[in-house]
Amino acid sequence: MLYFLHMTPTIKKTLQPKHFYSLVIFVFLFSAVSFLVNVVASVGTPCHTVTTPDATPSTFGSPLNFFSGANELLISVNCDGSNATHIEVGSGAPTQYIYMYGYRKVNGKWTRTTFTGSTVTGVWIIGKGGVTIEGVQSGETGQVLAYICQNIQNTWKCGCSDTACLTPKWQLQEYQLPASSAGSTNSNGDGILDVHYPSKYLGLPGDTVTLVGSGFEKGPVSKILWNGEVQETGVSSETGTALTITIPNLPPGKYEVKVKEGNVVSEYGMGIWIGTGDNSPAPTITSISPESGLQGGTFTVHGTGFTKENNDAITTYGIVRGLPSEDGKSITFTYDPFDEKLVSYNENAERTEYALPVNVTIMNTSGQSNMKIFNLNI
Repeated sequence: MLYFLHMTPTIKKTLQPKHFYSLVIFVFLFSAVSFLVNVVASVGTPCHTVTTPDATPSTFGSPLNFFSGANELLISVNCDGSNATHIEVGSGAPTQYIYMYGYRKVNGKWTRTTFTGSTVTGVWIIGKGGVTIEGVQSGETGQVLAYICQNIQNTWKCGCSDTACLTPKWQLQEYQLPASSAGSTNSNGDGILDVHYPSKYLGLPGDTVTLVGSGFEKGPVSKILWNGEVQETGVSSETGTALTITIPNLPPGKYEVKVKEGNVVSEYGMGIWIGTGDNSPAPTITSISPESGLQGGTFTVHGTGFTKENNDAITTYGIVRGLPSEDGKSITFTYDPFDEKLVSYNENAERTEYALPVNVTIMNTSGQSNMKIFNLNI
């Protein structure tokens, strides 16, 4: 689930993009220059819906190029009616490297997809790539994730959310059939019932949270389930894509939140924490040991304020969930966030070692900790 990072069976269970905070893959790349051709024809009608920097949830990177001077799209989508969807990644610049594996979601299901391109080095496509997949139906919202690196003044900028590009993330684009090809939609609810992400992941009873998704009824018929139990009824959506709910008076802890309409329940739940509200200090990280290690290695977070169970380690590349702490001062976990072993190369295309920084924070019922960093050696 993604808090974002919610990624299907091909990604570790702890790293699912939908409830996902941020899952990314970074490799030190060597520079290359080549002439490229478009591998995916621009067939159909543009149907992507994320076209401005502020339209992307904070848990994802943006599909826009912040370094072009014109906010050009790095991920664009064309819909050929409901028959096919054509996804293009990259704008063709020889300084752009596209990770050849991405993810797409339609009707609540994430699946891995493979982009193709005319110039490929290792697992990276240079300049532009693409893929053609099945089309979406009227009222459905499709989502695609890609990971794009750009060499800007001899510095690699990957998975950017802004011009600073300090935290690499999967880059998100969404798409729907244009009105001209979608036909009529149900005025009471558009698309398949699905929850994508909440406006916040921690709150107290009485706080409001907005669930972003699709297929929400526009009349007061939605029920909100917390760990399978109805806690709120008669919730309505003005847009069909957002529901504002109230955190119920339940004991502190982490809950799976779903939406129910009639006999239909959203397939995936959203993890939301209910805090203690007793002024307990938020967790604090003092150090991480070892300071560097290999992919698949074991790391220990040292600090204070950890609970005996259900601590989540939120990292640059995903969330490791439900971690225990016997003494309240240490949390140990195995870190293997990628579905294949990463490698790095120098500017001469020679195999080399690279230290990949990983940001870590801890979240539990008392709040979210400060951030510390360890290095993943690849």
